[in-house]
Amino acid sequence: MLETVVNQVKVTITAKQAAQYIGCSYWSLCEMCKRGEVPFISVGKKRLFREEALLRWITEREQQSTVPRAA
Repeated sequence: MLETVVNQVKVTITAKQAAQYIGCSYWSLCEMCKRGEVPFISVGKKRLFREEALLRWITEREQQSTVPRAA
């Protein structure tokens, strides 16, 4: 029997995967979610993340940190 392999592309990642992706602890990520600082998708009690949204979020934070502040 010939089986067809279908590539399944995951659209979202878990909170643990997201924490590893952005380089922080799982608990720090949970706190950032509670404060509304990081983009996520609620699915029941789960929080899911898109890598593209996290990368955009990281880029925005990086740009904000390099803007000279008025004295």
